[in-house]
Amino acid sequence: MNYKRLKRYASALGRLRKSKGFGIHSPFAFRFVLRVLKERLPYYGYDTIDSAYADARALIARQGIKRPGIISRKYAKMIFRVVNHFNPTDILQIGTNYGISTTSALTPSSRSRLWIYGIQARQFDTFKAVTASLAARINTYADARTAIDAYREAASDPFVIINDVDSDALTSLSERLTEFLTDRCVIIMTAIAHKQQSETLWNEVKSNLRGGMTFSNGRFGVVVCNPKLPVQHYSLWF
Repeated sequence: MNYKRLKRYASALGRLRKSKGFGIHSPFAFRFVLRVLKERLPYYGYDTIDSAYADARALIARQGIKRPGIISRKYAKMIFRVVNHFNPTDILQIGTNYGISTTSALTPSSRSRLWIYGIQARQFDTFKAVTASLAARINTYADARTAIDAYREAASDPFVIINDVDSDALTSLSERLTEFLTDRCVIIMTAIAHKQQSETLWNEVKSNLRGGMTFSNGRFGVVVCNPKLPVQHYSLWF
């Protein structure tokens, strides 16, 4: 058993208690955990996400891609709930899950737009097919710095979804990290434990946070940057 898995087992009881609201004294954190992260009631957008997931799975199978690393339905729907809660107009996405996380991000509002960098070659055809009805609201970039700079010119309160961090994205995000974290910014990371770059960025975000909270189960994490909130890090079970 590796160290990370052992640490998760050792902290399981504490994470489970926090996930039910016990020991959370912040009213914002209490509501966010129970009404967003742990919400079990169905949302109107879930059918759209299920359809996108089925389409992506079928296209991936047709292409014969082994171990695609596709996002789970649970996490795709969690992205939807977090976006629905904060209702951002402009969204930056780094890396994709064959168009599923993009669908989750753009479904809550027909007025929202998305800037994306990091569509891998093997993902492109599936991404294009799955997000065809959303194409008019998606701006794609081949360079991380260009994508981030174009997004920052358009967005007031940043909302960032990070699925996959390559070296270019890690460098560009790290350079803009202080700027992002001083704003009223929300960051979602869907694969913290899957890549060293992702874990590095998550720890960097936590250590540089000056106002706000983080919520994570070790794999999926949400950062809510807000100078009016105390710095608190919640390890949860979800």
